[in-house]
Amino acid sequence: MKIKSTLAILLAAAVLAGAGCNGGGQQAQPTPTATPTAMEVWVTEDDAGTEIALRVDDSLIVALDSNPTTGFEWALVNISDPSVIHKVHDEYKGPEPTTSPLVGQGGEELWTFQPLKAGSATIEMMYARPWESVPPAQRFNISVTVQ
Repeated sequence: MKIKSTLAILLAAAVLAGAGCNGGGQQAQPTPTATPTAMEVWVTEDDAGTEIALRVDDSLIVALDSNPTTGFEWALVNISDPSVIHKVHDEYKGPEPTTSPLVGQGGEELWTFQPLKAGSATIEMMYARPWESVPPAQRFNISVTVQ
């Protein structure tokens, strides 16, 4: 009887030890981790003076109200560290055409920036008439931290 009990215990131990195996001596495959998806990070005049966190694959879109019929336009004054982020594109988007467009109706300027490497930079812009020698009507700046 003692031999049968010992055999039963040994058999149970062998079964439990085999339960941890994944068959055929193959190693368990690591679970793949998801890669973060690149994002478009949009900011507006309400975000002026704030700090924005980006990743290298992201895009920064600065959307600022503008009305070129008044002669005013947004201009990039400075990027404190152009090796961290650079301007890719800017364009004016006006209102959708209608049967009777409103004369002088404004739209917005969209400025696209691309992070290049980890670091920090400040983007400074101004809204002015380029031919006037007076202080700008508005200023916009944000700090960018690229991870």
